[in-house]
Amino acid sequence: MYTTFFEGLIQRNPTTAFEVASTFIVPSLILGAGIIDDLRSQKVHNKLIMILLPLAIVGQFLGFGLEGLAYGGLAFLFALMLTIPMVLTGMLGGGDMKLLALFALATNLNATIWVSVTSLFWGGLLGVIHAILNKQGTLLLWNTIGLFKKQKPDENHMTKIPYTVALMFGWMTYLSLTQFGRLI
Repeated sequence: MYTTFFEGLIQRNPTTAFEVASTFIVPSLILGAGIIDDLRSQKVHNKLIMILLPLAIVGQFLGFGLEGLAYGGLAFLFALMLTIPMVLTGMLGGGDMKLLALFALATNLNATIWVSVTSLFWGGLLGVIHAILNKQGTLLLWNTIGLFKKQKPDENHMTKIPYTVALMFGWMTYLSLTQFGRLI
């Protein structure tokens, strides 16, 4: 377990099989299931979230006990506080918000912050690539210029991507830099 409460919030060093599963496998399964649902139907269904919720809770408990549930709960609240304004402004879908909150419940605050920040980068990059491949690069440019002029872009002409893919890319970035690569 952890020596201090703060240590558990920011880092995990799994040693047992349950800790490894809780740290890496469960969050990956949650995001993977979200991607499949999002790509199939262009939304993350509440039914999927409810099916995955026990997996997140049991994974945290088996891996890190009640302490792990507390860390996951704090990360869950952080994810909701971060994403509710994004959902209200239309930047993020409600299913993406719930999936990130569920992912946060299965991890800790450090992973949630990393994934949130890096998924914004990946989402932007994937959005630009998507717009260019669909020959909407000019439209993207004009919408971006319009935002600087404080004009609301036309909803019908916006590039929309499955944000669950950006979340998974953010998770893979986090794992590459902090867990497997130990660069940060």
